[in-house]
Amino acid sequence: MSVTIDDYIRSIKEEIIIARQNDLKGFLVKPSPAQLRNLCLLLFEEGLNNNDNVIFESFFSATKEDDLKKKIENVDIDKFRPIRNLIEGSIESPSIINLEMVAILISFKKRPYKNYSKGYEVEKKNWEVKNEISPKTFDEESIQLIHKKSKLKKMMFGGLGLVAISAVGIIGNSYNSKNDFQCMQWQIDHYEKVDCEMKNVLGTFSANHIEVINKKAIDLKKINVTPETTFFYKNKAAIYYYKVNDSVVEYYNGPGFHPLVEKPLKPITKYIIKKYIKK
Repeated sequence: MSVTIDDYIRSIKEEIIIARQNDLKGFLVKPSPAQLRNLCLLLFEEGLNNNDNVIFESFFSATKEDDLKKKIENVDIDKFRPIRNLIEGSIESPSIINLEMVAILISFKKRPYKNYSKGYEVEKKNWEVKNEISPKTFDEESIQLIHKKSKLKKMMFGGLGLVAISAVGIIGNSYNSKNDFQCMQWQIDHYEKVDCEMKNVLGTFSANHIEVINKKAIDLKKINVTPETTFFYKNKAAIYYYKVNDSVVEYYNGPGFHPLVEKPLKPITKYIIKKYIKK
């Protein structure tokens, strides 16, 4: 069985406990957003490896041309509240980028997830080699079966056999891509199930972070409303909103958090309807 993002989350949560117990600098015992920002500055000054630098650039919305240190210094410290909550154990399904940031802050050696999953496969192969049963222990019938399988494998790598293998691989990958995704990413106006190891999370900057599938949020959609929209059902809000600024308001089909800024959506009110919709 291959490693999953849930395995990675569990490993990091276990490491958080150890890191807080051994924290001599006082950043993690009772972390505040400001302290976590200062810890990021300290780690930046000490030097980041390539993977950590890419994650920092993504978290602080920095491009290759930006001064990363200034981005850290000038960041809105509210951005660290989900990080603090994860360290304190109050978040069950963190976004991938927040998870990777915590992995850096607690010096989790097997980070990031792409390395963690590869390391798992190496350990698995080493275990299989170590525990491999000697052919001498097989009976004659088993040995003959092994020989038959070996011949079959050789035959399959020629002509139609190779085509068959390719077809099975394509079908298998297609099935996995549709059914085994454990993460989701906001795509314009809704969430899409995606591969947790997508390159644009840990390889290049992406504004839309990938996070572990949250069953309560996966059906959230950004919608357009008109004066004829049904805003209330049984005296309760049926539409939720996020105020971007004084002139721009976004509307959603249910409660939850804004998919990009991670702030709570608010239930629609008659005041908002009158000011922004039925004006």
